[in-house]
Amino acid sequence: MKLKKWQMILIVVVGVGIVGSFMGGNSDDNSHDTNDVQTVEKEEKKNYKMNETVRVGDVEYVVSQKVVSKTIGNEYLNQKAQDTYLIIDISIKNLGNEELSVSDSFFTLLNGEKKYNTDSSGAIYLGDDSIIYKDVNPDVTLKGKIIFDVPKNIAESQENILQVQTGVWGTEKEKISLK
Repeated sequence: MKLKKWQMILIVVVGVGIVGSFMGGNSDDNSHDTNDVQTVEKEEKKNYKMNETVRVGDVEYVVSQKVVSKTIGNEYLNQKAQDTYLIIDISIKNLGNEELSVSDSFFTLLNGEKKYNTDSSGAIYLGDDSIIYKDVNPDVTLKGKIIFDVPKNIAESQENILQVQTGVWGTEKEKISLK
C-alpha cells in the first residue's frame, strides 16, 4: 500500500508531536512542581504582628497601636462614625531612593473574606496625625494614623489583619495581625 504525500506529512507531524510531548512532558512536569513549591513558600510568609517591622519592597511598616472609637477629632471639630472607627497608629519608613507619596490605597483591613478600605474623609479629622496623602523622603520615617469606619464587631475583632503594600498598584503586599 502506497501512502500519498499529504498522508506522509501528517504521520510525520503527529509522530513529532507525540515524541515531543513525551520528551517535553517530563521537563514541564518538573517546572510545574517547582512552581508549586514556590507558590507554597510564598504562602508560608511570616505572620507579622503589631510592633514588628514589616518590609514590603522599599518600605518598612510598624503598627504600634489600635483604638476603637465612635468619634474622632477634638471638641470643636469632630465627626461621628457611620458605625465604629478603628484607628491604627503606624510608622512608615521610606528605604527607596525617591520620595514616596503615601495613599489610602496602601492599606486594606481584612477580616475573613471581607475587605475594608480606609476612611479618607474621616482622616481629615485626624489633622496632622493622618498619614494619608503625605510624602516621605528617602531614609525618613513618617508616623501617624490611618482610620477605618467599620461595624463595631469588626473594629473589636481579634481576627483583623492590616494588609500593607508598596504603592498604589500594590505589586508587593504583606499582612500584619492586629491582635
